[in-house]
Amino acid sequence: MNPQINALLGQAFQYFEQGNPDAAEPILLKILQMHAKNFDALHILGVIKAMRNDQQEAIKLFRKAISIEANNNFLHFNLAKALLEVGKDEDAIAHHRKAVQLAPGHVEAWLNYGVSLTNLGRYEEALSCYEKVFALEPRFPKAWVNYGTVLYKMARYQDALAAYDKALALVPDHAESWSNSGAALAKLEGYQAAVGAYEKALSLNPALAETWFNYGVALRRLERYTDALAAYNKALEIDPSQADAWKESGNVFYALRWYEAALTALDKALAISPSDADIWMSKGAVQMAMQHSQEALTSFEQAITLQPQSASGWLQKGWSLSLQRRYDEALVAYEQALTVQPDQDWLYGNWVHCKLLLCDWRDYTSNVAKLHSLIAENFNTAEPFAVLATTDDPLIEMQCAQRYTQALYPDKRDSTAWPTATRGSRIKIAYFSADLHQHATAHLIMELFELHDRTRFEIIAFSFGAPSEDSARQRITTAVDQFIDVREKSDQEIVALSRSLGIDIAVDLKGYTTQSRMGIFAHGAAPLQVSYLGYPGTVGAPYMDYIIADATVIPPELSRFYSEKIVRLPHSYQVNDRTRKIADNIFSRAELGLPEQGFVFACFNSSYKITPDCFDIWMRLLDQVPGSVLWLFEDTPGVTSTLRVAAGDRGINAERLVFAPRLDAPLHLARHRQADLFLDTFNYNAHTTASDALWAGLPVLTKQGNTFASRVAASLLTAIGLPELITTSNEEYAALAIQLASNSELLASFKLRLSTNRLSYPLFDSSKFTRHIESAYHAMHERRLKGLEPAHIDISD
Repeated sequence: MNPQINALLGQAFQYFEQGNPDAAEPILLKILQMHAKNFDALHILGVIKAMRNDQQEAIKLFRKAISIEANNNFLHFNLAKALLEVGKDEDAIAHHRKAVQLAPGHVEAWLNYGVSLTNLGRYEEALSCYEKVFALEPRFPKAWVNYGTVLYKMARYQDALAAYDKALALVPDHAESWSNSGAALAKLEGYQAAVGAYEKALSLNPALAETWFNYGVALRRLERYTDALAAYNKALEIDPSQADAWKESGNVFYALRWYEAALTALDKALAISPSDADIWMSKGAVQMAMQHSQEALTSFEQAITLQPQSASGWLQKGWSLSLQRRYDEALVAYEQALTVQPDQDWLYGNWVHCKLLLCDWRDYTSNVAKLHSLIAENFNTAEPFAVLATTDDPLIEMQCAQRYTQALYPDKRDSTAWPTATRGSRIKIAYFSADLHQHATAHLIMELFELHDRTRFEIIAFSFGAPSEDSARQRITTAVDQFIDVREKSDQEIVALSRSLGIDIAVDLKGYTTQSRMGIFAHGAAPLQVSYLGYPGTVGAPYMDYIIADATVIPPELSRFYSEKIVRLPHSYQVNDRTRKIADNIFSRAELGLPEQGFVFACFNSSYKITPDCFDIWMRLLDQVPGSVLWLFEDTPGVTSTLRVAAGDRGINAERLVFAPRLDAPLHLARHRQADLFLDTFNYNAHTTASDALWAGLPVLTKQGNTFASRVAASLLTAIGLPELITTSNEEYAALAIQLASNSELLASFKLRLSTNRLSYPLFDSSKFTRHIESAYHAMHERRLKGLEPAHIDISD
C-alpha cells in the first residue's frame, strides 16, 4: 500500500476512534481522491455517513466497498443496518444473512437480522434470530423487547408479556418495555394491570405520545372516561397530528353521551385523516344516537366509499335506513353486508327482521331455521327483539338474549355491597324508560303512576327518551314524585344518581327494544332490578333479578327459560289505563274504506308480526267467508302492495285487504266499532293492540304458544273472562274464526260478555292491578330486608 495513504488512513482511523468523525472525514476523502477503491476509506466513510443519518450515501459507499471485499462481516453488517434504516428490509436480508454466516457469534448482526425479518412479517424466522442472540448473550434487554414485539404481533400475548418481563428484570427503568407490557396486558383484557404498566412507562418518559394514547384506551376500557380524555389530551399535546387520539376522544364523549363534543373531536380527527373509514363510522354512530339518521347515513356511506368491503359499514347503513323506515333500501344494505361478511355480528338477525317488516317471505322457512341454528351455536347472530316473531321456542329466545347480553352488556356491578336494607318510611321505586310520552308503553302505565300509594311508595321516573311536551308526558310528570330527564347522562352517571337517591327497586320498562339502556342495569342502578312491560321475554342478564308476569304468560313449567325470578300477578301482568278516551265519532264503514256489508276481520298489529303461516290462514278465512275483508294497519312503507300481491297469489282479490292509516289514539279506538273480530298474530301476539281492541269492545281471537310474546293475548283474554277465544293450534284458530264469522249470535254473545266484563273484570281494574303490583314490590323488598336472595313470587288476589 502507498505509505502516504497508509499514514493518512492511520490518522483518519485515530480520529474516528477518538469520536471525532468530522476530523476523519476530510482525510478519508483525500485518500479516495488518491485511490478511489480504497476499501478501508470507503468503509469508514460509510460508517460516518450512517452515523450522521445520511443512509443513502452510506449505502453507496458500502456497496463500493463490497465490490472490493465481499467477505467482510462488518461491512455486510453495516450495509444491512443502513438498508434497514431506510426501510429496505428485503434488500437488507441478504447482507444480514452474509454477516451472520461470516461471524456467527456477532450478536448485533443476529439482532438486526431479526428486526428486518419482523418488518417483513416473517415472524417465525425472526424468533429464531432472537433465540440465537439469547444463546450468545441471554442478558440482552433490547433482544428481549424485540422478541416480545414479534410474539405480540403473532397474538401470543402471554408469551410477549413474559419476554417484556425478562427485559425489565435486566433494565427495570426501561420505559419502552413497560409500555409494551401494558399493550400485551390490554390484549389479555387485564386493563387494570395495563394501566399500571403505562403509568410506570410514563413516569420514566412522559414524552411517549403513543403510550399516552394506549393508556387512554385502557382507561376507557375501565370506563374511567375522564381519565381517558386527559390521557388523550396529553398524547395530542405531544403529537397534535394523532388522528386516533381525536377519534378515541370522540368515542369517549359518545360513551358519556356528550354528543356535540364527540362530533367536534371526530371532525378534528377527519381533518387530519379524512380517509379513515373508522372515524366516519364513529361519527355515524354519534349521529345515530342523536337521532340524526340522515346525517348518520351520509357518514356510513362515506365509510363504505373508503372501505367497500366493510360489512360493519353496510350493516350500520342498513340500520340508519331502518330508522328512517326506508326498509326496502335497508334490506339491500343488509344483503350487501351478507355478501361481504356473512358472519358479521348481529347482521343475520337484522336482515331477517327487515324482511319480516317488509313481509318479504321468500325463503322464510330456511332463513328462520338458519337464524335459530346460529343462535343455538352461540354466534353473535341477532338482537333479541328481532327473534321474537320468528319462534315459539323459549329456549331460542333465552339463548339469544344471554348471548347478546354477554357480548354487549356484561355484568359490571362493582363488588361494593349495597348498604344493609332497613325499613324506611317508603319504598323507593324508579321506573326507567325512553317512552314516557305518547307511546304504547305510556298509554298502558300512566294511570298506575297516579294510583300508587304514596304513603308506602315513592315513585321516580327516569326518562332517557327524546324531550316532549305532549299530554302523556305532562300527565306522567304530574303523577310521579320526581321526573328526571337523564337522556344526556351516561349509564354510570344515571347509576350514581339512582344510588344517591337511595332507589330500592329499579324497574326497566324497555328491555331490548328501541332506545333501551341495558347498560344502566349492568352497572347496578338499585339493589333490586326488575324487567317489566316493555320487552316480552327474558333479557338473559344476571343482574336483572325479577320479571313481572302472570301464570298465563309464564306458567311454572316454562320458568326455566327465564334468567330472572318470576313474579306472577294474580290476573294479567299487563297494566292498563281505564281512563283512556274513545272518541265519540261514529265512523261509517265507507269513511274507513270498508264495504257496507260483509264480515270484517281486523288486525292492527305491526307488519313484522305477520308470518306466512298466519297470513295463509287469514286468506283461507277470506276464501271461506264470502264478502269478508281483512282490515290491516297501514304503517310500514311498501307493505300494502306486498300483501295485496300475496293475497292474489293465494287466490284472493287484493281489494279484500283494506288498510287503516295511523290515527290519534281516541279515533283509532273508535274505529274498532266497525270491525267484527280481531285476528291475532303468532308467534308474536297483539299486546297493546289487543288491549286496545278489548277496551274498544272488539273480541280478540288468539293462538297461544310457548313464549311470553305468544301468550300475552291469552293473558288478556283470561283476565277479561273470555278464555274461549284462546286456541292452541292453527286448525283450532281457523275453525273458531270461521265459526264466529258464520254464527252472528255466537259472536254477539262474546261482544256482550266483553261489554259486560270490561269494567268488572280484572283486566281494566287499574286500582286492583295497582294493589297487586305494589304487593309484588313489597314482597321483593321484604326478601331483601330479610337477607334473602330473589326467588319466584306468586301474588294472590
